[in-house]
Amino acid sequence: MCAVYLLFTSGKERNTLLILCRNGYIIEVEAPEAESHTTTTTFEIHGLPSRYFHFHSIKSRIKRDIEVARRKELKEKRWKEKEQRKDDTTQEEDEEEEENDELPVLYIPESPSPLLCAFYSQSGAFWLSVGGYDAGFLYHCQFSEKQEEDPELRQDEPFAFLPLQETEEDPICTIGFSSSRKLFLCGMWSGQIRVYPLQPEDPNMSSLVPFWSLSLHDNQNGHLCSVRCSYDDQFVLTTGEDGNIFVFSLLTQEELAEALEPSHAKIPSPPVSLLGLV
Repeated sequence: MCAVYLLFTSGKERNTLLILCRNGYIIEVEAPEAESHTTTTTFEIHGLPSRYFHFHSIKSRIKRDIEVARRKELKEKRWKEKEQRKDDTTQEEDEEEEENDELPVLYIPESPSPLLCAFYSQSGAFWLSVGGYDAGFLYHCQFSEKQEEDPELRQDEPFAFLPLQETEEDPICTIGFSSSRKLFLCGMWSGQIRVYPLQPEDPNMSSLVPFWSLSLHDNQNGHLCSVRCSYDDQFVLTTGEDGNIFVFSLLTQEELAEALEPSHAKIPSPPVSLLGLV
């Protein structure tokens, strides 16, 4: 297994390393105690507690379910309209033809889609960004309690997903959070950076709708490698595969709220002569 992304997390109960692999596996390894191993003869460590998640594509099923829901909603809408008008046989034939159209085919890519980045939502659960065929969504995944199964035979599916605007051809490559956890920073494949405001205590990311974006790095060879906030949330730093590093000032929450307030145009007072005072 070749690691493509590492996320170290320190907690009160345990420290973990989340490893994303090229073959579609996500492995969580528990860090050893500082004095439980010696490196005098080897750096290899055996027997560490670990959990496996083998990402299994669900995108074709998502698209199929969306189409089924769309057709159901359209059918209900047309039924209501039919009750309000006289029968139109020509239109009914057109409706039947559309209902008989084949649904999107369920498809699983032969090669696993590249795993790009991840972050924990809670203990044992994480959000995952995937490229290739499965791009366009953030996938909410959870380690199964049944870890005794052979890792090579696993086929784990996300339990939830979140569609993201304009990410099917431009997936999220790297993520970061402000120190206050009020901003979610995304580095995109196109070299663009996105900033999503977050609501507190929102592990399901349901507030992840509006965002600001800024094109920074080369849009062909400047895929974002890292995006981070400074410890005091005054600066944002980005690195890209085009070899550039950018640093930007970040507005405070007060300045941000003020900038988003709608501005009102000031209408000048009419000349005194028009008021009949001359």
